[in-house]
Amino acid sequence: MDESELPVTWKNRKSVVERKLEEFGTKRLILTDRLHGAIFAYITDTPCIAYPNANGKVERVCNYLSDNGNVRFTRTVDSKCIWENNTNGTVKEKFGELISAVRSISS
Repeated sequence: MDESELPVTWKNRKSVVERKLEEFGTKRLILTDRLHGAIFAYITDTPCIAYPNANGKVERVCNYLSDNGNVRFTRTVDSKCIWENNTNGTVKEKFGELISAVRSISS
C-alpha cells in the first residue's frame, strides 16, 4: 500500500500534513471549492482560485486571505470575472495558461 493511502493517525499526522503542503507547493495553480485547499495554497504561496461551497466558509475565509494576493474567490469560471475581481498578476497569468490549455485540448 502506498504511504499516501494510509489512514492519518496520531503518530503520522505531522508527516501527512507536511507531505500535502509540499505537494501544494509544487503546483502552478490550485482550483478548489474546499476550505483546506485554499488554506494550503495560502500557506505555500501557491496561486489559487477558490469557488463557493454549500456552507459559505470558503468565500468568507478566502475574502479574509485575499490580502495576500495568491488566493482569490470567484463564483464563476468566467475569465472576465477573474480579471475584474481584484485578481493579481500571478493568478491572472496562471488562469490564462489554464484557459489556453483547455482551448487547445477542445479544438
